[in-house]
Amino acid sequence: MSFNVIVIPEDDRLDTYVLTPVLKAALTHIGKTQATLRMVSNPHPRGIDIVLTMDFFDQVMRRYGTADLFLYCIDRDGSARNDARLRSTVLSASERVRARQRVDGRTAHQEVEVWGLAGCDRELLADPWASIRAHRDPKEAYFDGVAEALGVHRGPGRGREHIGRLAGASYGRVRQLCPELQEIETIFLDAAG
Repeated sequence: MSFNVIVIPEDDRLDTYVLTPVLKAALTHIGKTQATLRMVSNPHPRGIDIVLTMDFFDQVMRRYGTADLFLYCIDRDGSARNDARLRSTVLSASERVRARQRVDGRTAHQEVEVWGLAGCDRELLADPWASIRAHRDPKEAYFDGVAEALGVHRGPGRGREHIGRLAGASYGRVRQLCPELQEIETIFLDAAG
């Protein structure tokens, strides 16, 4: 049986490079190897304030239509308020979908790029993992430097494509270091029935 997931990122231009390989690896990890994963790119997600509106969700539903799961993946950015805003949006959006469809989401702690960093060699990371996850701006503080150290900072997504592939390939470690991914696995399983 097919399982279709529409992912609503905060910013498709960059986040897609990390989200796609990591979420595909999560689906494979739970045995959903035939699942279809599509990233929302039109309408263009351009920030949390736009993505978490019902107008944006309505546009996504009109454009992408059928899906078993609409999954929001946004940055927490050091703010419990972003978690609360996401929960509120998920509740409102859930009222707009058909009976067998589901809406859910999780915030990346603190940013999606941390999922990519979890797949990198420890030698590239100067600080302990707990410090990296707790940092309010890990993209600027860690990710950009790792991309430059790997020589991929000028590549697609400013290194996110390469680092995202690393994270997808080492998903077992990534899911241990980023427990919100285990929650996303549960969302996938629940939505797949």
